[in-house]
Amino acid sequence: MNQGQINNSERIHSQRCAVEVSSWPWPAPMTNSMPVFDKYSGESRTLNINDETWEVVAQGQCRQFTFQDGEVGRLQRQLCAATQHMLATPTIAKFIRALTANWGAIVIMLADGPLQIDEWWDVLAPDEETAKTGKTILRYAAQCRVGPWHEKHLDLIRALSNRNEVSSKSQKARIRNRSTMLSIDMQADIVSALNLAAERASMPDLDLEAMVALALIYEHAVRPVQILALKISDIAIVLDANNERQVMISFHAAKQRRNKSFVVTRVMKPSWNILLCRLVENGEQESSRRLFSTTAAQVLWQRVKRSCKLLGYPIRSGFSQIRHNGAQVLADTGHGMKLISRYLMQSQERSAAVYVEASAQQAELINRALGVSRLYSTILGIARGDLVTTDELTEAPESMQVGGVLGTRMISSIGLCKSGQPSCPFDPVSGCYGCSRFMPSDNLGAHKEAVTGMREQVAAFVALDTEFNSPAALQLVAALSKAQQTIALIQEGLDS
Repeated sequence: MNQGQINNSERIHSQRCAVEVSSWPWPAPMTNSMPVFDKYSGESRTLNINDETWEVVAQGQCRQFTFQDGEVGRLQRQLCAATQHMLATPTIAKFIRALTANWGAIVIMLADGPLQIDEWWDVLAPDEETAKTGKTILRYAAQCRVGPWHEKHLDLIRALSNRNEVSSKSQKARIRNRSTMLSIDMQADIVSALNLAAERASMPDLDLEAMVALALIYEHAVRPVQILALKISDIAIVLDANNERQVMISFHAAKQRRNKSFVVTRVMKPSWNILLCRLVENGEQESSRRLFSTTAAQVLWQRVKRSCKLLGYPIRSGFSQIRHNGAQVLADTGHGMKLISRYLMQSQERSAAVYVEASAQQAELINRALGVSRLYSTILGIARGDLVTTDELTEAPESMQVGGVLGTRMISSIGLCKSGQPSCPFDPVSGCYGCSRFMPSDNLGAHKEAVTGMREQVAAFVALDTEFNSPAALQLVAALSKAQQTIALIQEGLDS
């Protein structure tokens, strides 16, 4: 049975319950108004408990809610103000919608009390939105000790099903089986589309907005609300030591608990800077506060897909898949939950555990396929300091084997690259030592040869009177130190 199947006797029962519940000694509201702020549109409004109709701007859209008449309607608005104060506007709008649409079930929950709630919960709260709203109101009633409810019932309320178990398990399952990952071809198309857009002298404003949004979601795995909430003042354009533009973006973390919001500053990829700079310049010329003209995530993503198709690189994924892909790439390259949760701007590290689990499962699949037990099934252990044996090195794909010219020397057999050397942007050999994707071999002679080559390069720097505070010199010194640590680790194992 659901709300549409409630018969006349049940409606009469819910009406009686509504009258009964509204007569309970609920606490007087601390204030008769509740301020709400929409991050998408930047619009603030004040909702008054005495008003029978509320207009809430959420995610850029104005939504109107009408409550019941008299004391029942006032109780509805009072419950909204008491439980939703200081929460995000989309959350408030969802709560009001569920409260007004399912009021009959909610007052029955309250009036029938804790002795029957567990028996009738499946009937009264068949979906996630009703369950969440109902539990919020029951919890508030227990804290206020009204009707049959008391604080001793909080554990009972907490144990009621949230109705999100299926959707949550389904999403985690998709992450674990890696169906949220973008194909290599799709990632290449995204990068190609962004590169092509950056090379163009100009493009229509809506297409420019679309490509900036794609760059932000692909590079920083932010949510749509974080993109659409950006203001011109959140973008800082500065010149670095080489007189090149750096663009810094201040994102506001989304979906945080009450009073837990924070700001994270990220730097945009230099080759895509020009897109964001143009968008900022356009906004400043029009005296606009907002970075994007639309406040609707669905509209923005349709523009992204349209713009990419016009550039010749159709995109078949969505915001969410690109965000999950970014997190999974970090996990696959050996990063832990702490860094992944920071990247996703999540307040709880454990939220990133599913990506690490998926990475471990993928390592086991590769292990079974290639029959290289230690190399793939213990990737995280290798990252902590274990070494790759000569046999494991030779059995690994050639693309993962690290080699290159260092000074006048041809270096090989120093280890493996988890992501594959051809896709690595850093210099081979010298750029590997200290990298989280590098798995050093136990070949002592190869590392000594690499150290000799790096020392030759250091001597070349000295001969040229090069300043040792240059990025290239500092990187070389750091790599030399890491290589010597690797030699010491291998030597320690031989001595023991």
